[in-house]
Amino acid sequence: MKEKNELVGMGELEGIELLRHLAGGQLADTPIRIRPFMTLLMQYRCAIREIETKLNVLNEEFSLEHERNPIEMIESRVKEPASIIEKMNRKGYELSIEGIETNLNDVAGVRVICSFVEDIYYLASMLSAQDDLEVLMVKDYIRYRLTGQLVTEVSDASGTGLYDVKNRCWANSLIKKAGLRESLFPPCVESTEQTG
Repeated sequence: MKEKNELVGMGELEGIELLRHLAGGQLADTPIRIRPFMTLLMQYRCAIREIETKLNVLNEEFSLEHERNPIEMIESRVKEPASIIEKMNRKGYELSIEGIETNLNDVAGVRVICSFVEDIYYLASMLSAQDDLEVLMVKDYIRYRLTGQLVTEVSDASGTGLYDVKNRCWANSLIKKAGLRESLFPPCVESTEQTG
């Protein structure tokens, strides 16, 4: 926790040196700048707080209506700077703010543990009803955890309205118009195709 806080208010050169130290010398002569990098991490931390607040409110509302809480536990994290740098280097991605935003889907995460499976779908539907966020392809996470393969089915993809069923591909022009990143949309498989 100390390393994260050390970067706040630090000068550009000192911050780069600390990142280089945290990355075990992997930073080299990278074009990444400390202030935009720290701004990006701050945005991820703020987004997590916002999601946690929404989940806590939904948990309380559900508790009032049904006299039980659907959420057992909420955990969150933002990937450490050294871990981000290591992964970008390992995957061969350009180490830049744009490179991080485009290529890493695991910089920040919120894990919600529910007592019952139906509570997962209830929370996902309640979150989806919010006008300032969107839940994409919930069941694909379960496949990912079981198989390590991040894909979605054509039937689920077409339900987003952003999939070109005829050509069997994401409609990237619509995705761009919606202001979403193409990297958020995983490869699609046919519903009958075995994965993992």
